[in-house]
Amino acid sequence: MKGDTKDLEPMHGELLSYGNYFTMYSETYYSIKVEIQRPKEKVKSVAKFVFKRSRD
Repeated sequence: MKGDTKDLEPMHGELLSYGNYFTMYSETYYSIKVEIQRPKEKVKSVAKFVFKRSRD
């Protein structure tokens, strides 16, 4: 399985949030893993989920 990794960037809006963009070409299932680690912390939070791209 091929995977892309990107750092999340601050997003604009009223609430503090982070994100980034990924191109998903195929109408297929994608396995997504997000790792969150606060500065000066050793513990990471990990979230995994599956996304299915719909038809255009």
